[in-house]
Amino acid sequence: MQYTITIFPNIKQPNNAHRYTVSFDGLSAFLTKERPTAPKLQQVSWSPYTFDGKRSNKTAQVSTLAVFDFDENTKPVQKIKQQLQNMNLQHVLHTTFSHTEEKNKYRLIIPAGFECAAADQKHFYAAMTQWAKDTLDMTPDKACKDAARTFFTSYRNPKGAMISSIILHGNVVNWEERTKVCKKEHAEQIQTRREAQKKIVKTTVAELQKLRKTAHDAMFTKPERYITRSDEKRYFYALAACDADLREELAIRLQCSFETAQNDKGEVIRVKATGFQCPYCKRYDTFFYVDPSQSQYAYCAHVKSCSEQYAPKRKGEYRKMQLGYLADMKGLI
Repeated sequence: MQYTITIFPNIKQPNNAHRYTVSFDGLSAFLTKERPTAPKLQQVSWSPYTFDGKRSNKTAQVSTLAVFDFDENTKPVQKIKQQLQNMNLQHVLHTTFSHTEEKNKYRLIIPAGFECAAADQKHFYAAMTQWAKDTLDMTPDKACKDAARTFFTSYRNPKGAMISSIILHGNVVNWEERTKVCKKEHAEQIQTRREAQKKIVKTTVAELQKLRKTAHDAMFTKPERYITRSDEKRYFYALAACDADLREELAIRLQCSFETAQNDKGEVIRVKATGFQCPYCKRYDTFFYVDPSQSQYAYCAHVKSCSEQYAPKRKGEYRKMQLGYLADMKGLI
């Protein structure tokens, strides 16, 4: 089988991409070739995905490889190497540039056995994560779920010699079936969330209407019971977390751009709002989903300079905030 990958000579130049189709033998030779030490930003990187233009999640097309990064809470690389050899699993394993003897860090590449579309990457990653937990008792880096993610090739690391493991012809994992199962489970979870959120919206609206009526009836006899701003904000926060119509309205008021998709009826709908100003770092690499069943939060994608700076425990995670809080900070309530 042949595998098409994309190589980036300079990580800072996402337009400078070169597509190559190689055998698994050729891929393993490329990935495990020990190169002279070089600053990280000068190293060659690659992606298992092909791209239609500049590298981004929007332009990502298909991948035929499952790529795992193991950076945190890892087992000794020699132990994993032996385990993979005992399984006779077709794979390439190699330590990464930041690997040390004290803290082992490594990358595992396994043939996918099918063409995974970028739209299914989150389901593919969910299948990869479950397999890694069940088989290796480890969890891969969350950044691996990003179709636009690139991976550095092997370079000499002065803090620890590179360790690798290769089996060119061996057992395979049925990633296609595992991905289908995860996709089905995700769809069922989304439907369950939507039903629950409909109930929350109905209850919240009813409670707010009741509060307003009580306040109106008592505004002369009991002025202290008149509806307060904190009452209004409390219900607005609740609605912003579960009402798609309100979230779309907020996106417009925040001057967001929209990513669209077709629903089951063939209608074009707004699915994702992007480009509002983060109230913390004041930048615009931000987004939230119109449908709260995908996620009720708004996110800032500046991981190191925003999320990790304010909350070091969120290593590798986007900064998230309640949409109601975001609207409040922008003076939209």
